[in-house]
Amino acid sequence: MMPAPANIREAEQRVMQSMDQVRLGFGRMRVAGRAALTPRPSTLVIVTGVSGLLFFWLARRSRVQSTSAINNLGETAATSSFGLALAFIIRYGMRRFEKRLR
Repeated sequence: MMPAPANIREAEQRVMQSMDQVRLGFGRMRVAGRAALTPRPSTLVIVTGVSGLLFFWLARRSRVQSTSAINNLGETAATSSFGLALAFIIRYGMRRFEKRLR
């Protein structure tokens, strides 16, 4: 048995209302985020610094210490490339994040 056209329209309207509510919710979330960070940019700096320290602490904690000098050389190279990649992400990511807040 086929649903009536009125029932189909009603279901489509509910879906559209739900999508609009989700879109408005994201907009409110964006505005609230801007309002929380705009008056005090020091909050952003503190959160970024704490997250960076936590990240490095957790990243170093999971490594296994090797006894071979050859293995240490490879780990040093991997660490420096990891540090460069992280510095690049932080530098350009923060610029993009600041532009989006404006």
